[in-house]
Amino acid sequence: MKPLPWMNVDHLEAVLNLDRRDATAFQPLPFHYIEIAHFLFTAGTDEALASGIFGDNLTRIKDLVELVQKARMAKVLAGLSTLQGAMTVKLNNLAAMEINAVRPFFLGALDMFHEYQKDPDADAGHGNRDDQGTWYGEAARRTPKLLELPLPALSLIFDIAIKRHRIEARFLKSPAVRSWEKDPRNTLPLLCKSAPAACLAAGLWHDLSINLSSITAYRRPVFEGMIAARLGTARALDVSPPARVSFGIGTWNAWLLPHLTASAAPALQRLTLYYLRPEDLNIPQLPGSVEALALRFQGSAAADEDMLHQLSRLPHLTSLDIRVTWPALLAAFGPAAVPGSWSLIRKLTLRVGEPAPPGLDAGEALRGLSEACPRLASLALFLPAIQLPASLAGLHELRRLALHSPEALVEGLEALHQSPLLLLSVAGVARPPGLSSSFLRLELPESRLQEVMDQLGSLCSLRCLALRGRIAWDTGLTRTLRPAWPRLAVLQVACHSTVDVRLPAGLRVLRVQDTDGEQMMPGGNFGAKGRLDLCLPTSLQALDLVSSRRGVEWQDKRNPGTLRLLGLARHCRVHPELPAVERVVHSSLDFWEGAALLPGIQLSPDELAVLMDTREDA
Repeated sequence: MKPLPWMNVDHLEAVLNLDRRDATAFQPLPFHYIEIAHFLFTAGTDEALASGIFGDNLTRIKDLVELVQKARMAKVLAGLSTLQGAMTVKLNNLAAMEINAVRPFFLGALDMFHEYQKDPDADAGHGNRDDQGTWYGEAARRTPKLLELPLPALSLIFDIAIKRHRIEARFLKSPAVRSWEKDPRNTLPLLCKSAPAACLAAGLWHDLSINLSSITAYRRPVFEGMIAARLGTARALDVSPPARVSFGIGTWNAWLLPHLTASAAPALQRLTLYYLRPEDLNIPQLPGSVEALALRFQGSAAADEDMLHQLSRLPHLTSLDIRVTWPALLAAFGPAAVPGSWSLIRKLTLRVGEPAPPGLDAGEALRGLSEACPRLASLALFLPAIQLPASLAGLHELRRLALHSPEALVEGLEALHQSPLLLLSVAGVARPPGLSSSFLRLELPESRLQEVMDQLGSLCSLRCLALRGRIAWDTGLTRTLRPAWPRLAVLQVACHSTVDVRLPAGLRVLRVQDTDGEQMMPGGNFGAKGRLDLCLPTSLQALDLVSSRRGVEWQDKRNPGTLRLLGLARHCRVHPELPAVERVVHSSLDFWEGAALLPGIQLSPDELAVLMDTREDA
């Protein structure tokens, strides 16, 4: 088989650049280009089919197809956000899957807009303004200007209004909080009263998020009612952990778990649960539609062999995050692992809390991983000791490897031949890795960062580096970070402002975050005592100082560079050393989105996701 003419790197890069530059048109692609790409990337009984078609460009072509799809969908959503009143929509060159993505918006959102604009007095027999269906119409009738806004903007305004009203009421200790759940018509302003319908039309209620801190004896009936009403159409249920464990969580899980069935939640795709007891979870009753599952157990409890076996039989499970015992890990992914038993898994996070029992080799527990999960693309290991077996070299689709073992050295990196994104939070590396990764993230104590970077000096192809130093108590001691990789173009550093960061020549994108815990002062207190300035190379094109108070200067003061993108807190002025700036943004999210569009800065979706999220288990 030969690759299609449009599925080559040069053509896809040209399409991506044109789609990003022109916000009014879509570049021509096959009507079913998404389905064709998915088939060629995944179909076939031979694992090497895609590699045989695209060769060494397989990973880059996958990234480009995904970037093209996201860029086109971003333009679709941006176009929808400008719709108001009578309209004519041009859908030239849209693909089949992209048109299907637009259809629910018009069928649901515009119908809801029509309902908003109805005059409640126009309907015969509906003179009672206290009726459930009338107060939305009353809010619409008294706020006609709001209805001229596009639905995404309207939903955002409603969401902000609700949050502001609740915060103010709680701060003033108003009785409005106590009556919120009882009758929102009597306590909310008219703007907030339309929020439930607007959010429903925008599809925001397809994802349910519940904080266990809010489940009190008084509020529990409210949460139960919300879940009972929305679980049938929900696509995601995320139960986030509380700040502290309360005695009501066990009874809450006892009520919730029986509702997580195929009949009660037929559309559920993503499920996150906290503070479970393994014996309370009935895996066979979970909806077969679940694709992503994250389970957190109480105390030191963990999944056993039987639970892992039941999870492997879920028909659509592609992502799993779970804490397991060493025997369960050995049975599922050790030498006796059943080939293809987890054939659908693309993202796997394994956590083990206790040390390995005597006589068990940590490397043996993962020897059969490549055979059990042949399509694994993302692997995260949170283990007391990590020893990667040589068999992991068989994971040809592995694109992201996260290792967390703060007290032990990692062994086995030298056996890998792929080039995945490396996310390390370890005590060190036993031997220099033999792989050629272009992306590395390190999260270590500040005193260990430079040592581990020296151990990873063999990563000659490293292009993007993210460093996060954990604060040490002896902050008065000046430390130095010297990233010395010759091809390094993108650098993100989060550390104490007294750490001396020596920037390499050729660096093009830099984000600096001070972890001192101090707030930035109005006007920007540049060059404050104790903080070390940054010496910028002339090659730098993008600089983010939203979360930093450091001063800056150019390495070559006679020939200063020109920044195309600058991230700066809203209350800070532009530094006098940076007079020539093409664009200024005020959030790190906007900074990374803008940096990814700069010429020559090629950041994949996976790389952007890591750079935008610096959590330990990201």
